[in-house]
Order: sequence, then structure tokens, then C-alpha cells
Amino acid sequence: MQALLTGLLNKSIRLAANGSGELKVTAGAEPLTDDEKNALKQQKPALLDFLAGGKAACLSYSQERLWFLAQMGYGAHYHVPGIAKLEGELNVEALAKAFNYLFARHASLRTHFIEIDGTPVQLVRAEVECNITVLI
Repeated sequence: MQALLTGLLNKSIRLAANGSGELKVTAGAEPLTDDEKNALKQQKPALLDFLAGGKAACLSYSQERLWFLAQMGYGAHYHVPGIAKLEGELNVEALAKAFNYLFARHASLRTHFIEIDGTPVQLVRAEVECNITVLI
């Protein structure tokens, strides 16, 4: 499955599970080959399970490099901290709801790395809750 996902990623082809057991495929610049279509059909249950989250998966090569740098103490270079000063009324509940919507829509925002038996893997959390602290 890793090779299939890597190949699709390289061609900018995106996969999503729609919640009713269907696999949604969004084509990139290049169309799917017949071999890729067959592989998607054969591996559909595993792909749907993977997209649902909650199970560990291998890191991509890029993620593996970032994980290694983090272990060496250089991971902070890839963090993009930010702070915003907002003036006027702020509906904290609506802002948190907007962030929660983003987290639900984008698995990459719910993904974290853990080690299992010394091997780094990625784990996509089913849900992430936004907690906003207001500093006055």
C-alpha cells in the first residue's frame, strides 16, 4: 500500500473516504493508469481503513527526514509559531468551531509521529479539539 500511496502522491492524485464506504479519487495532472485503478480496487478496504485514521502507518520519506531532524534537536526549525492581536469583539466559540472544522477536514493537521518498537510511524487522530486561550 505504501508504494501505491507514494506513486499517487507523486502524481498529485488525492484519496479521501466519504464515510459511506466509498473511496473518492481526485486526479492530478496525470490520469490514473489501469494498473493504479486495479490496485485501488484491490486495496480499497485497507485504504478506507487507513483514511479513517486511528492506526499507525509508515512515514513517507519526507516525514522520516523531519522525524530524524527532530530527534537530533533540529525540529524546531520547522515550527511556524504565530500570534495575532485582534481588536474588537471576538467570538471565541465561532473561532474554535472554525479551527475544529479545519482539523476535521485535513488529516495532516491531526497527524503526529510516535515510535513503535523503535520505528517511527504516523498516527492520524480521529478527532482533535481546539482550545483557545484568550490573553487580555
